Amino acid sequence: MTLRLGSQGDLVVRWQKTMVARFAGYAKAADGGPLKPDGYFGYDDRDVQREYERRTGQLVDGIVSDDDLRALGLLPPDNRPVVLTFRGTGGVIGHDYTSRVAQFAGFREVAVEYPATMGGIPVGAATRGPTGGECVEIAVQDAVRSIEGSDWPFILCGYSLGAIAASRVRAMLEPGGRLAPHKHRYICGVMFGNPARQFGHTYYLGAVPAGYGIADWHLPQPCCTWDWCELADPGDIYTNAPGGEAGDVMRAAYRIVMGTQVADPIVTIRRILPHIIELIQEAGVRPDVPLDKILTGAGAGLLAAVLPVDLANLLRAGSTETAGAVQAAILALRFFADGTRPHIEYEHREVWPGQTYLGLAVQHVQHWWSEHQKGLVA
Repeated sequence: MTLRLGSQGDLVVRWQKTMVARFAGYAKAADGGPLKPDGYFGYDDRDVQREYERRTGQLVDGIVSDDDLRALGLLPPDNRPVVLTFRGTGGVIGHDYTSRVAQFAGFREVAVEYPATMGGIPVGAATRGPTGGECVEIAVQDAVRSIEGSDWPFILCGYSLGAIAASRVRAMLEPGGRLAPHKHRYICGVMFGNPARQFGHTYYLGAVPAGYGIADWHLPQPCCTWDWCELADPGDIYTNAPGGEAGDVMRAAYRIVMGTQVADPIVTIRRILPHIIELIQEAGVRPDVPLDKILTGAGAGLLAAVLPVDLANLLRAGSTETAGAVQAAILALRFFADGTRPHIEYEHREVWPGQTYLGLAVQHVQHWWSEHQKGLVA
């Protein structure tokens, strides 16, 4: 519905007449007279739109957006829900799983602005960017501002690092939380590979993996209702880390990683992995993951690869944690050797035959939006 150079039709005529009526001071043609309501969006119209964008603090591109048309009363209000998207580490707005949920569901996307880095992860990020923990805080604050400064119904959608922030925001909607006054606008949530996943919760009638999120903080139990969908592949250790001693060690390592700025993750990974395997073998355990496969793998899953960095120190300690550390290291190595596929293939992997995790996410948000509308009507 946008208007740009070459657009024609009745909507262009209405826009031209509205601009002349409301902004006569600058809604002019090249000859100094008012814009001509000829139904053709030409260079004069583009220049007027550029001036309108400058005065309203927008990106100046000369294109009349749907939001512009609504602001001018030329389109009806957009009553679709907003999907607040918390992309994963290195995710690109518009391409991340979270963006695709909004797109495929036909809803509006409001991307939460935050660096989505963990120090130097992903490759190409600022050499000493914010840590994972700092990024979560930035994301939470931006989402809070968006919710408090709006009146639209919203859905929370997060992936990986972003899912931690989305879970934090969900917890703030509970009684006594900062966002509690906005709870009536909350529709549902859907998380991919959430490190903050609570034990025992996934999705309606879904299988429940034996583990839970690898992060220290987990979504409070009262938030784990069926409107909150946790998409957790059993092989994804970010969202399905084991309990017990091995899980304690993995969570300790993850905690360190979340607070670390990594200058060159690839070099760090390649240096540490042979040492990790050596330490495991010294402990009398022979991992079934070939070293050459780990070092020459797709290079994906940098966080999973960094995970063993601090396990090396824990293994060296020779404490009672050694057995758990060995098990944790083996799990992490298997995960890395597999290219972290369980964590990055949610659009391909199936929750049941014929239904992918991504497809279920879209179905989930559409269902709960329908339920929300019924509540509004009632």
